[in-house]
Amino acid sequence: YVMSVTLADGISKEIRLSAADMPATRYTLEGLGANLQYCVQLCVCYGDEELGPWCEVPLQMVTMNLLDLDVTYVGEDFVAVKWLRKPNLPTADPAVVRKPGGEGQGHEYQLSL
Repeated sequence: YVMSVTLADGISKEIRLSAADMPATRYTLEGLGANLQYCVQLCVCYGDEELGPWCEVPLQMVTMNLLDLDVTYVGEDFVAVKWLRKPNLPTADPAVVRKPGGEGQGHEYQLSL
């Protein structure tokens, strides 16, 4: 298989997946940036140079934004921390996949050692 990954600004990268990379029908893309839109397409590779057709509908998605970490209180034997997933920037296309997984939700814990 060949996977094409394109940033919203048009910069593209092709990844050739070998049989060792594909023990199942999934692949993890690593090294992506936070809160960026990507377009992913896949096609079959028949040998070294012959490619099949690209998938009909490319998948467009936005990666999650970073965490905002803050120390809220420091005591004699503990520290209280809280974090919040920063919200993603809105996209112009409503078809872009966004699975925020806690976007905008905060968590607060007191840590003692």
